[in-house]
Amino acid sequence: MWARLALWAAIILVVAGQNSNVTQCIPTYNWSFNAKGQSPCLVAAYLESACGTPTNIDSIPNGTHYIGPNFAQANDCLCSSVTYSLVSACGGCQGRNYANWTTWTTNCKDTTVASFPKPIPAGTDVPTWANFDITSSGNDFDPTIAARLAGFDISSTAFTTEPAATGGLTVPPPSSISTSNGSPTSTVPAPSASTPASSSHSGAIAGGVVGGLVLLALVLLVLLRWHMKRQRAKTQKDLVFDQGALFSGSSSNHAYAQSPEPLYSNTNNTRSAPFSSQYVCFTLRLPAQC
Repeated sequence: MWARLALWAAIILVVAGQNSNVTQCIPTYNWSFNAKGQSPCLVAAYLESACGTPTNIDSIPNGTHYIGPNFAQANDCLCSSVTYSLVSACGGCQGRNYANWTTWTTNCKDTTVASFPKPIPAGTDVPTWANFDITSSGNDFDPTIAARLAGFDISSTAFTTEPAATGGLTVPPPSSISTSNGSPTSTVPAPSASTPASSSHSGAIAGGVVGGLVLLALVLLVLLRWHMKRQRAKTQKDLVFDQGALFSGSSSNHAYAQSPEPLYSNTNNTRSAPFSSQYVCFTLRLPAQC
């Protein structure tokens, strides 16, 4: 009897706990919704909650990405490629970046690829594309492959997200960018020998104009530095933390981190660089994952 009560309690926690405020995606990720019309963020929240901790996966700010579990949080649900693919699509759905599979599973003792190790929670449905074998695409989530598995034929150039991707992050290649290297030319006639006074006056005027512009630029630079310093001090003074948002109840929000500056690599159309530990980590209702 007690075993049944415990089972029902666990089911109630899972069903009632998961949530996401991401209900719409950018147009190139409309394929990522499941048959029930749920966003990949909500489906991922269901799967992460299946291991006993009700989890919310809410939207994240520009320049950030969802991160994998830390050592204490690593479990069968978070260390599944199905969950990874859904969370990656959740980031792409918002025009954000996503970590590769290797980085995501850094703290996982065991991993499950192309399947979810727990029963799928009632109330959701895992789309076919989330069960794709991530190792066959270079241990990285590929939205082009996922879209085709969902029945959409979309070119890889259609997937554009904000700049990012060192430390195991990946964004699709941007569309072509055209540049122009043309430089203007001008012709100045040589001064006439018959008008030396006019040439001398012109040189003096030009020198005065240039000197005035330099002085004006210096004044503007000083004013700009003063204004920025004042704004920075004001921002730090007004910064307020909501302690209730950091630890509240037993539910948790999926953590995210600041994305490093981009470094483009010509291989595999991805941006990559050696992982750097100098990033900012944000968590809501979870211990720090850094």
